[in-house]
Amino acid sequence: MADQVQYHLEKMVPELEDLQERGIFSETEIKAIVKARTAHEYRVHRIIPQKGDFLRYISYEDNLERLRRVRKKRLYGEKPKGDEKGKEGGLSSLSDYSILRRLHGLYSRMLKKFGGDPALWVQYFEWCKRTNSSKALAKNFARAIQLHPTNASFWIMAAAYEFEKNSNMQSARILLQRGLRINSESRKLWLEYFRLELLWIEKLRARRKILLAQGSQVHAEPLAPAPNAEESVTIPALEAENDSNDSPVAEVESKKEINATEQALAEVVIPRIIYRNAIKTIPEDLTVRLEFLKIYRSFDGTQKGCEEVYESLKEDFAREPAAIGALAARHLDGIAVDDPSYPGALKAAVVEFEESVKTSPTPAIWETYHSFLKGQLAAVDDKSLQTYLRKLLKHTLHRAHRTEAATEHMYLCWKDISLDEVGPLFGETLQRIPSAQLWLLFISMQKKADQRSLFEKAVGEVEKSGRCEVWIAYLNWINECGQELSDDDAAKVFLKALHLLPESATSIVTLYHEHLSRRGLSTGDALRKFYSTTVPYSHSSEFYLKCIELESPSRKRSHESSALDLKQLSHLRGLYDLAVRADDRNKIAWLEYCKFEIKIAKDVQKASQVYWRAQKSVKDTDDFEREWQAIKDSL
Repeated sequence: MADQVQYHLEKMVPELEDLQERGIFSETEIKAIVKARTAHEYRVHRIIPQKGDFLRYISYEDNLERLRRVRKKRLYGEKPKGDEKGKEGGLSSLSDYSILRRLHGLYSRMLKKFGGDPALWVQYFEWCKRTNSSKALAKNFARAIQLHPTNASFWIMAAAYEFEKNSNMQSARILLQRGLRINSESRKLWLEYFRLELLWIEKLRARRKILLAQGSQVHAEPLAPAPNAEESVTIPALEAENDSNDSPVAEVESKKEINATEQALAEVVIPRIIYRNAIKTIPEDLTVRLEFLKIYRSFDGTQKGCEEVYESLKEDFAREPAAIGALAARHLDGIAVDDPSYPGALKAAVVEFEESVKTSPTPAIWETYHSFLKGQLAAVDDKSLQTYLRKLLKHTLHRAHRTEAATEHMYLCWKDISLDEVGPLFGETLQRIPSAQLWLLFISMQKKADQRSLFEKAVGEVEKSGRCEVWIAYLNWINECGQELSDDDAAKVFLKALHLLPESATSIVTLYHEHLSRRGLSTGDALRKFYSTTVPYSHSSEFYLKCIELESPSRKRSHESSALDLKQLSHLRGLYDLAVRADDRNKIAWLEYCKFEIKIAKDVQKASQVYWRAQKSVKDTDDFEREWQAIKDSL
């Protein structure tokens, strides 16, 4: 290991000499750089290197390169290439590219060891883009795809690079087609390939419009300079492609000779073929069809494509609420709310929705209809249209309620339109929909004298997923409005909540502390009695840390050196022990324990014991060590 470290350090010598000679870094700074790099090299060359070692080294070198650029600009300014003469003028030299070269090397070494982590590849790609490392980007796109051929994101990123950076539509298309051969059921790949072809058509239309205006000849595809072979993504044949002779995009390839300036522009032929192949491959997915429709709508001149999607929705998903909503809303496609034709289109959409709720009055259909009307109400500015939509919305809500098809979301929106109307309906609704939000809304509409009994009823009847929300609201109500409750009765409610909701213990104990403070009660003993009734180790580390904080409100965990008797010290140590045992990997709990022993208990020996235990438990020992040193330095 030492030989490898020495080898890498010796390679830095010419670069460091150049940096010092040009005055970018001083001799002291060069020594600091050597020291830091030596430490990093030893970490990345150990027998079992960690991902974090490489990432910290890369971060250090990246920051160093930024500093070098800032200092070079300050010393020599920015001059056009070819005008720089001599080092005094800022002529490019070894140190201008050596750090970037080292960063590429570090990324390469890291990805050889941890190439199975897609996030590292993405980080490298983003860094290559930022530093304009086109050749490295193209080469490593190919490496990443070879290692992760089933990762759709890599195929898409490579295709986007070819289309946007190299202006090479043919290469981008081939990349996505190859990706689909391997990942034929990838929704993401189908959608991005579809979007790519629509972007190409839009680009072709714009170019055709300009050339026709100038009287020039129109080519089938936009002309682009041939990309450098080293900057193109070249992927060798992959094993997974051999099993995909029946390509889901074969039809697209066979028709790429079509007259693009006429048929493709007018009828969006290739995107429509892609859509047909996609729904043939994944026929049961309604969501992906709606995504295709959404992409179509973001481009002009795609009416024929939209009609095809609508037809397929009508044939395959005639009873699905989302499909019914899309089919009804199609009347408003491309029509602005201030367009004279908008009222007629809105009426046509409403008529179609009314037919749907008559034939299939399910809660999902009513919810879809309600969401459509609410969206249109929010969009229009015309007063008469707003009045019409508001009345229609109220009528729809009443009808849905009468048929017991109104959903929780509909009732919550109803109160924004007319709180007086929705209030009397809650009695029967809460039995059908025991929702936390509906219960809380109902309670807030009642008199204060009746609210406690309703809270007691709600915590027993509300659905399990919303029980915590109701309990927290109940405890807040006790703090703000429950003055008539005795101290013992209030404490019983808080204790009941603590036993029933151990996952919310931190919030409950905080509210109880607030309750004691509001009533002017002694918080220390009462709190201790409160949480001592619970089973040890049954709560999280954060809960016990919160108890320590609340027991010492004057210090607020800043650990001021006020005198504590032995009983108090023993009690706080017990809480810290519970905190670190609840989660022995919690770095914050261990550091707080160490600070307590040093600054409050003044027991250095005990602090060392806690530190020794922490070193065996925490996950990131290096990070823990740095923070521990910072604590010692602050003494």
